[in-house]
Amino acid sequence: MIYFTSMEEKKILFSTWGMPAQWKDITYTYDEMSVHACTTLKLLSKKYDRVILFVLDSIADFNGVSNSSQCGTCYSQSFKDFIYSGSYSDVISSIEERTKKMLACLGIEDAEVIVLPAKGKPGGRMQFNGDVKDYLSIALLSSYIRIKEDLRSASQIGLDITHGINFLPTLTFQAVMTLMYAALISGNNEKIWFKVYNSDPATPLVNNVAINVMYEREVSHICVEGKNVERAIRTKGEKFSDLSRHFNMVYSNEVYPLISTLLNPFPLAAAKLSSISKIDVQWMLNGWIESSSIDLGSVFHDIHYDPVAIEQAVIADAFLNRMREFNCGDCCDINLIDKITKEIYKKVSLENYYILEQEISDIRRKASDYQCGPCKPNKRIMVAHGGFQKECVEVQNDHVKYCNWDKIFEFIKTFERPR
Repeated sequence: MIYFTSMEEKKILFSTWGMPAQWKDITYTYDEMSVHACTTLKLLSKKYDRVILFVLDSIADFNGVSNSSQCGTCYSQSFKDFIYSGSYSDVISSIEERTKKMLACLGIEDAEVIVLPAKGKPGGRMQFNGDVKDYLSIALLSSYIRIKEDLRSASQIGLDITHGINFLPTLTFQAVMTLMYAALISGNNEKIWFKVYNSDPATPLVNNVAINVMYEREVSHICVEGKNVERAIRTKGEKFSDLSRHFNMVYSNEVYPLISTLLNPFPLAAAKLSSISKIDVQWMLNGWIESSSIDLGSVFHDIHYDPVAIEQAVIADAFLNRMREFNCGDCCDINLIDKITKEIYKKVSLENYYILEQEISDIRRKASDYQCGPCKPNKRIMVAHGGFQKECVEVQNDHVKYCNWDKIFEFIKTFERPR
């Protein structure tokens, strides 16, 4: 059997940038450290092992005069002569590279840049069309893909919203919370420390500002939306109908069943799914990028994922990868079910944890009561017994398996627990 091995704990910082060309040089102070800079990132990045910077694809569309600050100068050097042309993939790759160049100009090393969709006409020239919630979906997919391995060992996650504008702080907060839940599922840490930073206002007459911890909490329980999304993707025209059909199929057959087994709780079903399911979050991101285009001064996005479906996809992928480490398959050792219960399900719901612990105890004491019979999964019985409805499971030599997986699978695919 393969189990999760301990890793060096990681601290991860997320930061949002609006339009850096207009920021002033100022002295930022935090935790008895000070730095003269145009961005809080210069100081906060020293406190973390990994830094993820979210910028909008409108960052290159500045119709004004850059400030004479470090940020203004570095912005002008990095984004001069930028043109929105070619494929959308080419444009966001270029913006990513130019933002990295700007960071290097500012003396900020090793920060990763993720380019996300803007909305409206923030720079006054380019029109960015789409759904504002695309930002949340793509932020989740992009950042999860980049840092999924480090999430396994995350002990602290920070979010700096000082330079975020409009919808950035709110939607980024939502994305980071989901990433923390993915971290709790995929790793052995029982809790993650979460901090949100924002500086004092950097007004024209102020030369020194403090960076404040605006929100701080210990995150130890996983919270994910349990509804079965009816329309997981919206597309424009028939061009993307195949992508739409495939995504809906993945959602119905892979994503939602895993979420159902996590929340309800059905660890034996989750163990079975881990041996047969596949979720390709990179394909989801690529599909969105490839469906986007640039034409006549406008950016267009022709597919829109439901953010709840993407949140569930990220959590389901983290859950799937973690469950594979237990290597259960069709038949699972009851001691392994107990380990899964303690390491994963306890973080979701203490109520469900106690249900599972009681059922595991009953299986150990009365294994002969769990023998295959006419299996008709019943909602009340399945939930009350952690998925171990007696006539639907068989216990032999301390190993438990479902008698009729097809019936169980159809049940969890459509089962939505009342809220």
